[in-house]
Amino acid sequence: MRKAVLLIVLSLISVVARPAHADGLELLPSEPDWFMSMAANVNENNTVVGSYSTDGIDLLPVLWAGGGGYTDILTTYGTPFAYLGGQALGINDSGVISGSAYQGENWWDPAHAMLWNQSGLAFEDLHPAGYEHSLAFDVNNSGATIGRVMDVDFYSWAYMWDADGTERLLTPLGADPYSESTALNNAGYGTGRSLDAGWNDRAVVWAPDGTPIDVHALLPAGTTRSAAMDINEDNVAAGFGVDASGEFFAWTWKVGDATVTILDAGPLGDGVISGIGGAFAAGKVGPLDWRTPTPDTVFGVIWHNGTRRVFNPLAGFGNTYFEGVNGQGVAVGYSVYEGGIGIFGDGGRAIIASPVPEPGTLALFAAAFVFVLLVRRLRRA
Repeated sequence: MRKAVLLIVLSLISVVARPAHADGLELLPSEPDWFMSMAANVNENNTVVGSYSTDGIDLLPVLWAGGGGYTDILTTYGTPFAYLGGQALGINDSGVISGSAYQGENWWDPAHAMLWNQSGLAFEDLHPAGYEHSLAFDVNNSGATIGRVMDVDFYSWAYMWDADGTERLLTPLGADPYSESTALNNAGYGTGRSLDAGWNDRAVVWAPDGTPIDVHALLPAGTTRSAAMDINEDNVAAGFGVDASGEFFAWTWKVGDATVTILDAGPLGDGVISGIGGAFAAGKVGPLDWRTPTPDTVFGVIWHNGTRRVFNPLAGFGNTYFEGVNGQGVAVGYSVYEGGIGIFGDGGRAIIASPVPEPGTLALFAAAFVFVLLVRRLRRA
């Protein structure tokens, strides 16, 4: 009988420990006339921000909070322009939202970096004088904001709005001034990319004083371009690189370390990290050469403590991308409708992936529970 108990327990472990793929993935609320929606980021209160469009061209910033609904940011918190258009890209734990508001309906019309404050139902136009366009990618809990400014020819420079009201261009890595900053943690470290002399992107982390750190130099030899996409509160940055053959790979790097960690993308091929929160990194795996994209071959993925959890899309959807993740492992992004390639051309929906116990943890819990029940039954017999 005891042998039978052991066999049952081992059988349960082998079944439960199989990779979990579809659990936890949900669609965020939408409207029937939305052609597409995208979730960009999530804070530690699980409040999500992103954008939606009714025509696949013009974007509107949106907020998803608890209760199963959404908030249209521009009509609720305001915009400096008569035209309604823009993006929501970041949100801090106090609910301050970063992004941009569009001045007109054409893509070349100026956009202004924005902050929207939920508690005051107000907006703040961050756009600095002397530039044509600006965009606020992220805001930390002190209110400091990071993003980019652009001239009339769409050349881009990484830019910082400090919490004390000062503003500054962030120093590029080399002689080429063009750069872009994407994320900011509470310690003041920022992430992004800076162009080299050959106009190739190089991953960079900016220290709180604005000094650039060349993370690209730490990546494997032969890496042709790279970007640092996000950084967590432990000062661990994450992003992607591209090798000489055009393959994408995901990496993490803790500020001060001499080496980077390359994350396993598994049998699906290329890997990219778009967001990192705590011990969780989120992005996508699959053939990520966007010059020749393939429908239904890109999957959302969460890396956690050396494990990789890949999500199959929900019914009716294909290519899936995670864009942000918080320290609890809640990841957000979007899925393209089945058979489509990109969300702007083919439409899709914003998604959220709630954390679930890892397969190994589930197996141990299940095995222990069944073992206790069977031992009790044996004792009674």
